[in-house]
Amino acid sequence: MVNNKKSIALDMDDVLNPLIPSWILEYNRDYNDNLQPSDITSWDVCNFVKPECNEKIYNYLFKPKFFTYMKPQEDSIEVTKWLIEHFNVHVVTNSHYKTWQDKIEWVIKYYPHLQADKGKFICTSEKHMWRADYLVDDNGVNIESFAPYGKVILYDKPHNQYLGDKYTRLHNWKEIKTYFENELLEQ
Repeated sequence: MVNNKKSIALDMDDVLNPLIPSWILEYNRDYNDNLQPSDITSWDVCNFVKPECNEKIYNYLFKPKFFTYMKPQEDSIEVTKWLIEHFNVHVVTNSHYKTWQDKIEWVIKYYPHLQADKGKFICTSEKHMWRADYLVDDNGVNIESFAPYGKVILYDKPHNQYLGDKYTRLHNWKEIKTYFENELLEQ
């Protein structure tokens, strides 16, 4: 049987999970700082931390089980359940090999319906090489490199404001559902 559903690539970090708030929480505790997620206005987080932390900020990502303690973004579980009824959905994340296991365990725990354990979880630094009809992502680099190949949905974050209104910008999972409901009506 042929599956005629269109495909969606969903980013994990700061789309399915609240990466930056979780990351900054640990940094603030260890460096006695009060950095807020809204202070991170570009992709390179080390530009916003204390000088004594600098690139050590990335070490948090490699802490065992760092990803497993995050909670899903509000409404994301319900909306992804709805999405898989109408689309082929894959989690496509840019990830260091040391974090793959924690990330996939997190997706399996909160989103078992996405079947991450059955090939629907893809780690790649080149999302534009993985063809899908849609990409939902917060990283401007991923959005811009994917845009020539499919429709992009920019998940609104302080670190992607430099893109302005160049792309469809959505602020939460309810807006994502409405967007894809409209896409289905147009098909």
